Amino acid sequence: MLFKTKLNDLPISIRLNVLLGGFVTLMIAALAVYSYQTHRDRINRSEQQLANNRINTLASIVEHEVNTNIKHLERSIAVAWQQLDNTGTLKENNSRTTPLIITDQQTNAQSTIELPEWKLGNQTLLHNNTLVDEINRLTHASATVFQKTAHGFVRIATTVSRSDGSRATDTYINYDSPVAQSVNSGTRFNGRAIVMNQWYRTIYDPIYVDGEVKGMLYIGVPEKDLSSLQKLMTEFGADGSQPFILDQAGNLILSGTQQDIQPLIAEVNRLTGNEARRDTISNNGNWLYFKSMPEVGLKIAIRSDVNSINKELRSLLLKILLSVFIAIPAFIVLLTLLNRGIIQGIQQATVFAAEVAQGQLTGHIAMKRQDEVGQLAQSLDNMVVKLRDIVTNVSGNADAVVNLGGQLNSASLQMSEGANVQASAAEEVSSSMQEMAANIMQNSDNAQSTGHSVAQVVKAVDESARLTVDAAEIMEDVSRKASVIGDIARQTNILALNAAVEAARAGDAGRGFAVVAAEVRKLAERSRMDAETIAEAIARGTTLTQQAGEHLTQILPALNTSNHKVQEIVAAGQEQAIGADQVNSALVELNRITQQNAAISEEVASGTTDMNHIAIELKQTIGFFKI
Repeated sequence: MLFKTKLNDLPISIRLNVLLGGFVTLMIAALAVYSYQTHRDRINRSEQQLANNRINTLASIVEHEVNTNIKHLERSIAVAWQQLDNTGTLKENNSRTTPLIITDQQTNAQSTIELPEWKLGNQTLLHNNTLVDEINRLTHASATVFQKTAHGFVRIATTVSRSDGSRATDTYINYDSPVAQSVNSGTRFNGRAIVMNQWYRTIYDPIYVDGEVKGMLYIGVPEKDLSSLQKLMTEFGADGSQPFILDQAGNLILSGTQQDIQPLIAEVNRLTGNEARRDTISNNGNWLYFKSMPEVGLKIAIRSDVNSINKELRSLLLKILLSVFIAIPAFIVLLTLLNRGIIQGIQQATVFAAEVAQGQLTGHIAMKRQDEVGQLAQSLDNMVVKLRDIVTNVSGNADAVVNLGGQLNSASLQMSEGANVQASAAEEVSSSMQEMAANIMQNSDNAQSTGHSVAQVVKAVDESARLTVDAAEIMEDVSRKASVIGDIARQTNILALNAAVEAARAGDAGRGFAVVAAEVRKLAERSRMDAETIAEAIARGTTLTQQAGEHLTQILPALNTSNHKVQEIVAAGQEQAIGADQVNSALVELNRITQQNAAISEEVASGTTDMNHIAIELKQTIGFFKI
């Protein structure tokens, strides 16, 4: 009671200063704490969202690049096999060998071997890069033909280069490699592999000779093509964060920072293993965001620098405290100056304020004072005038908001319907592109089949031309023999004539011999005539056969040209199929964005409906005031 009495004895200005000063101090302190916590949470959420968005961006790009490489390799290995089959049949001649010094691509250890001869059609494959260069030209992927030896699989023709830029022929993959183990068992290897000290996305297919695995055919693209991400990762690392990409074995592929990140790599490898995982961990006062992608054999991680964020927050807190320490004394001084004479007329102001609290804005306070209370009264009066204007404007604006909300809702619904129609159209176009891609592949297959048929016709025409030449030579031989027969017939005729003369001289004793001589003469004459007839027929046949051979020889170059054109059509069809796949992927992305726009339009429509309800409630609330 004594304390209460003493307090009541104090001047009201002091009591107001103490009360309002303490209240304002608490409010400013609470506001400072709230502002600090709000900024801290906002910065942390923003940092976490930024890191996750960056990881998603990198993961999308990586996944797209890897999937594109995989599809490219599948198409490229098919083209490689087609080129190999079109060149001829692969044969191994163990009786002919070549001494060769081979080098292990990992250890650089060298060995000397005797390599059996491989022939593809009429070509010797050892150090003959014609086939692999053509595959590289058609597919833009590196290609290699390996031959199996006791040490491993040796590159005998390749487009892969050593570090000095020369072709990596005479290097080999030993049998400890997963690639060699898979192919040696007769199984395709499809995945990441080391090729001359570089990571490649690869396909290795076994090559069979006489039913046994004798080599392998390789197609690959360097994984260092992911370096297109380097600029983006460097931009991400410019603000103090540390983005990096690892392979599934934990080896660093790309990094967006120059700082030492080995501890971070060890932490990611320890936590992720080989399973697909996405998580956030604390690492020495920092946050480490990572995503494991075993389906593409990569891990993506970003470390945010929380220490720099905390430093920024401490600077903010210092500014807030400094502002508080300046504002509180200034407010107390100002309050002391303003509260003089505040008690006088406070009741009148209270009554006026009570009327305003009841919604009565038609009143007016009449107080002819020039002190603070008079100014307060004038301010109250002006406040009521302004409040009256505000209520009037808010009421009118509430009506406008209701009308605008209805229009905006209608427009949002129309936009949503349009987006849905656009999404349907995009899906139809995507389906048409898929059908077109299938037609392109069918045309390519048909052209390839036609190419095989033309090649067979070329071979048959060539064989026919050779046979006509042989037939012409045989007919000429028969003509010569027929000429000999004619000569023999003429000589026999002369001999028969002489025999007839001698028989006549013999008289009766030679009469029987004369009859025989006459018959022999007739037979010789008929043989001569038949031989001449055969010679004339053979001469005509020889002429026709030579003409046929000449025509076939003229047709053969045209057929060869047609065969080359068909092969060009096959290659063009495959390139069109690749382009159609890319266009189809772009249409799928357009469809996704259109559907997202439709969802956003529906959300806007829902929001405008809520805004309309709020405007109606505001209008009802404003109706409380009487103006």
